Formats: sequence, C-alpha cells, structure tokens
Amino acid sequence: MSTISNRFFVTAIDDGSTLHGELRATKSLSQAWNGSGAVPNWTTTTNGTYTNAPIIYLSLLRGSTPVVPNAGSTSWQYNGVSITFSSSGSTKVFAVGETTVSCQGYESIDGRFFVINEYPMDSTHFVPALAIIGNLASSTNPDTDSITLNGAYSIGQTSSIDFSVTANVRISRITSNGYFGQINFVGGKSDITEAGGYVIAYAQLYNQSGSPISNNDFSVRYTLNDAPSTMGSDVTENSTTYQDAIKILESNVIDYATLKCEFLYSVDGTQQVVFTVIEGIDDRQDDEYLYVQRSGLNGNNASLHSGDNPVSFEFFVGTASDATAQTGWAFKIKLYKADAVEITDSVSELSAYNTGITARTDGYYILSTDSTSHKATLNIPYSLVKNKASDFLSGIIYATTT
Repeated sequence: MSTISNRFFVTAIDDGSTLHGELRATKSLSQAWNGSGAVPNWTTTTNGTYTNAPIIYLSLLRGSTPVVPNAGSTSWQYNGVSITFSSSGSTKVFAVGETTVSCQGYESIDGRFFVINEYPMDSTHFVPALAIIGNLASSTNPDTDSITLNGAYSIGQTSSIDFSVTANVRISRITSNGYFGQINFVGGKSDITEAGGYVIAYAQLYNQSGSPISNNDFSVRYTLNDAPSTMGSDVTENSTTYQDAIKILESNVIDYATLKCEFLYSVDGTQQVVFTVIEGIDDRQDDEYLYVQRSGLNGNNASLHSGDNPVSFEFFVGTASDATAQTGWAFKIKLYKADAVEITDSVSELSAYNTGITARTDGYYILSTDSTSHKATLNIPYSLVKNKASDFLSGIIYATTT
C-alpha cells in the first residue's frame, strides 16, 4: 500500500494548468508568546547574522520543472495586507542550516520583514523570498498569521498565469508550566530534489521562559503520513550529530508527505505529549500529485463568515504534468485546531453537508469518491471552524491506493 498526503493550506494550484507551487521555509514557521517575549526570538543576531529568522521562499513548478516568476510581478502580503518596503536596499546575513547566506534586499517599513528578490531555491533557480526579522507573536497576537506571495508566470511569449501562494505562521501562547516545540531540517530545506535523496528533521523543545530544554530530557515520536510511528534518534550528517531526529528517504515520500512530531516530557513522573507540530516534505522526483482545489479556484485557503455557505474543497490525484484525475484512489482526512490538536468528534457537523462521509476510530474521516470524476469533495461549514477549531482549522488529505 502506498500513501500520498497534502495539507489544505500549503499548496496553491492554478486551476486548469500544470503550474503549481508553494512557499517553503528554512526554519519552522511557528512562534509562541510566553507572557513577556517571543519564542524563539527571530530578531536575535550573532556577529551580524540572524540566527533564528526563517526565510520563506517560493517553490514554483510547471509540471515537474522548477520555474521562476516574471520579473517585477511579485508582491507580498501579511494577513491580507500588502507589505511596504523601504526604497533603500541593504544586505543581511542569515543562518540557513549549518551555513550562512548573504542576501541583498529591502527591509519593510515596520521592520519585521526583509524581501529578497533572488534567493537560491537550488543551484540554478533564484526566486523571491521573505525573511521574518521581527517577532510576530505578542500579547495581542496569539493566533495564526498568513504570508502570501502574488505573482505571474509567462506561458509562451504572449500570455501569463497569475498565481498566489500562502504560508501560515503558527502563533500560540506558552502558558504557565507550558511547552513549545519545533522541528527543523538539516540544511534548511525539506525538499527532496535528487533521486535517492533524503531529508533529516530534528526537534527542539522550549520551556515556559523560552529557554531550550536539553534533548536528553525529552523524547519525540514521529509519524510520516499514516505509517506507524517511530521514536526520534541520533542521526549524523557531515560529522554533526542531531538528537531526536529522523532521516526520511525519497522512497518514503510520494510527491508530498506530512510529518507529525509529538514531544514527550516527564510531567509528575509520567511521560506525556506536551506539544505537537506538523511539517511538510516535498519530493520533487515523483510525478504523482495530489491536487487540492478550493471550489475550483486558485489556491486552497478559505475564510468563512457567520451565515456563509460551507466552503468546498476538491481532491484528486493526477501527475505534475497532467491534471487529469486518475482512477483507483481513496481519500481520507484528518482535521486539526490551530494548536495542532486533532479534532475527532465532528462527524455530525460534516455529515450534514457531505454525503457518504464516515469516521474511523483512529481519527480519519473517509470521503466518498465520485465514480465519474474520480474526485472527492469536502464541504466545511462555519460552525465547525468556529466551534470545534476555535476560528482556525487545518486539514491533511490523504490519497491511498493498493
């Protein structure tokens, strides 16, 4: 049995074309407020190098080929509002994995962002990127934020396709005696770009004051898609050993996979899961692709107001070069609150708007597949997002075949 997965809000698809893309990040896009400061502190510099600041960069493909957008076509938004940048450029240095990268760009007027016009997605493709150099978590901002890149890509010499891709920044609170965890990737990239390649993820847990907890004092449990869980271990790469880590081979990932990391810490003498985080891994060597489309529109982020009709998502498996739905795939989903806590008791809210949906005891909701279109549809009502997910819901869709 093989499994493909994707997340509702990760990938933006240009409907009817083979252009698809997403925003990737060099560090985990998650930050917490501990009552007096942000954890981790993205403003921290050492010898002029930003050590914690994540860089969000564009991964745009036409079929399975990386491409770059039209020059001058891109613009950035934070929570739907355009980011304004200074007219005077500068150079900033960032820690990316185990190395540093010097980038030319422009700082935003509010000082929280740094736009990079040409960031090395790989050795031959230089793409737009945005570094977060100011803290987003605060006493008045404890929820999820979004970063959006809009742009265009030329098809032939006379026409172009507009695209819009969004990354969500998970903002939360660290309560008294609480914890906050992150997983990062060796080298700062979670893309598998070569046949036989791999990525290495590793974990870090923080306490309420924002101080890192020694890796010797906690453990982690990883789950890739719906495969059996495995405990984190020591993984050595280029003479450096990463604790509480996992090495994920290309053979373990079909197109896109979701990695869940559960942090286990001793509380009152008992090992308990104190934090959960989810990240995505993209294998650009695989041609199969799980398409996620919101009501046939570009992108897969949605907002609902009270009284709105449910938002509709459509799922199907094609290839990176052919968006024709394939037969033989079954679809199932898992739903999560903004804090990555799984939602397992919402079948009544979903069944009212989705014919044939069923729930399993392991937390999956099974979707019915249309026998003609070979697609599955999920309708999400406002009441589910508001009442069960506390205003922000995310989902992972899995397509499975034997």
